[in-house]
Amino acid sequence: MASRLAIFVLLATACSVALAGAVGVASKPSGDGAFGSLLARKRPIITGCLAECGAGEQSCVTDCQVCVEKNVCGDLANCKICRDEARETKKRFEAQGNNSVLGDSGGAPLVHEGIRQLMMRAQLQSLEGHRRLRSSRTSVLEAQRLAEWAVEERKEELDKLRATRAEVDNNDKNKEMWLSRATLKLNGTREEVTALEKELRQKKKELNRLERRVEKRRVAAIGGDISQASQMASEIVATTRVIRRMKWQIKELEKEVEKKEDVQRKEENDVKWFKKGLVDRGLRMARDMKEQVKSLKAMKANEKVYRQQLRSARQDYRNAVNLTRNFTHEVRRLETELEENPMPSFVPAELQALDDEQRQQQR
Repeated sequence: MASRLAIFVLLATACSVALAGAVGVASKPSGDGAFGSLLARKRPIITGCLAECGAGEQSCVTDCQVCVEKNVCGDLANCKICRDEARETKKRFEAQGNNSVLGDSGGAPLVHEGIRQLMMRAQLQSLEGHRRLRSSRTSVLEAQRLAEWAVEERKEELDKLRATRAEVDNNDKNKEMWLSRATLKLNGTREEVTALEKELRQKKKELNRLERRVEKRRVAAIGGDISQASQMASEIVATTRVIRRMKWQIKELEKEVEKKEDVQRKEENDVKWFKKGLVDRGLRMARDMKEQVKSLKAMKANEKVYRQQLRSARQDYRNAVNLTRNFTHEVRRLETELEENPMPSFVPAELQALDDEQRQQQR
């Protein structure tokens, strides 16, 4: 009995190996790191040969897989030669019929193993889909943070630009106001200088007239009547006093004019310096505003890029959700189909009779 059980175990092992070879199970690298190594050890290669040939003839499946491996196609979808060859082989066996040729049908075990391998691939794809879903969710969150950061940066730069524009406008207003005040003050000083110079010219003119008058009186007194000499002398003395006082006034006026001219020159220099300073400040502010405008454009471009990345990440997330949902539905469908196609029990008749006899004895 022990020898019979050993033979049964060997037959079952050989059958499972043959089924695995028939449906095309092999290792296929996928993923990265420990996760990728795990999938590489467990992922089956579904060539599509079983679906194309059917379970009626294993040699068709075997020849198809040899062709796929030889042409390095991966599956029949990418290999027209092998697909056409498999279809031709299947048609030939179907045309010959079961009576004319000896076949090797895989039967229910081959169908069961094929569904099991498809379900294993779907389970691994579902696992990858959930992993991609988590990765896509992380990408969406990162893209969302970048987009929000870009919006905040753009708003801050826009506020700075608005503040700079307001400062430029305020600088222009202050420039006009201060220049108007300085110009008005300078014009007032110029008018004062002009008035003092006019008064000084009149004083000098009057002084020249009095000096000529005194000179005429002296000449008249020397060559004139002695009875009028005393009166002329009095007039000369009085006019001389007036001339002396007028010279003093002219001297004071000249000092005043010189002071006012110094004030005028100082105010003119102040106006030039102030105007130059305001112009330079305006130019600096204009340059700063130009740089801020350029920076704002760059930030808008970055924001556009980040928003596009966010839309792309969201779309990838939607695709991952749909793909994961499809894989999950496929796994459930294959589980149901696997239950509908169970693995038959290959128990020899002798062992089955012995088992029935033991059950009857136990009763």
